[in-house]
Amino acid sequence: MKAILYLLISIIFISCSSKNKDVTSLNQNLYENNQLDDYELFEKTNNLISEGQYDLALGELDKLEVLFPSSPYANKGMLLKAYINFLLKDYEKTRAIAENYRKYYPGSTDLAYASYIDAMTYYILAKKHDYGQENTHLALSKFQFILNAFPNSKYEIDIITKINFLNDNLAKNNLDIAKFYLKNKNR
Repeated sequence: MKAILYLLISIIFISCSSKNKDVTSLNQNLYENNQLDDYELFEKTNNLISEGQYDLALGELDKLEVLFPSSPYANKGMLLKAYINFLLKDYEKTRAIAENYRKYYPGSTDLAYASYIDAMTYYILAKKHDYGQENTHLALSKFQFILNAFPNSKYEIDIITKINFLNDNLAKNNLDIAKFYLKNKNR
């Protein structure tokens, strides 16, 4: 009986380990068989994004990051990853990528965009009524940081418009709270 049990465990172990080798070799082939240069991968990614094929675009960006880590396109590819995740409404991943970008490229000219897309994740959530005002306050502080850290950036007019909206949103919320308390006090 023990021999049969050991035999079954061995078969399961061997079959699982052979599948892992197949997956690993398949993933390895994706990188080894690449015939494109860094700029071609970047262009292909942009085309995939315009076609709405975000998962394939993320795969191409992974290739760009692994095969050409010191390329200027890898730098921009990281921001594209953040943008794609923003489009896919994966805001946590967007924030993490933007934060990593700021850490890895502290002197980049695209720091304003990395900060902007980070702030936009909070702005989108602040616009939804099911969430509290915490996202509104975070979006406001992040937008204010961008205005102070990157004066005259191309995002300035958009940020000012969004700050006005967020302030109106906070004022409306405070007014609703005041109306609630006035209504309950009069009863």
